[in-house]
Amino acid sequence: MDKGIKKIREMNIIVIVLAMVLLYSFYNSVKRQNYLNSEYSFTVAKTIKYEFNKGWKNCIKYKYYVDNKKFDGCVTIDPEINCSIGKFYKVKFSKIKPEISELYMTEEVVDTAEISNAGFDYKK
Repeated sequence: MDKGIKKIREMNIIVIVLAMVLLYSFYNSVKRQNYLNSEYSFTVAKTIKYEFNKGWKNCIKYKYYVDNKKFDGCVTIDPEINCSIGKFYKVKFSKIKPEISELYMTEEVVDTAEISNAGFDYKK
């Protein structure tokens, strides 16, 4: 087989695989947004730690409870927003798939009753 044709076939396979990965990522993103926009509710989440990638703080891990079951999430850090570890923030979650959530880093929760009702043992 001609080396040029073989090279073209290899490139076509690579392009097809990359296109499939991109389509799958887009599909998951749209599906996630649909879950968060159809049946959702709000609760309180606590930021627990920074996640590091290649030495950079790129994500804040958080936890929250739905029906006494713990869920974890991770949100990409926005350099424009100050979000501290160990603080409580509003979180939107899907009622259908509660593991899908979105942290509102600009909406800190300080009401101790609301924090306790969300499943946290709150001690200041």
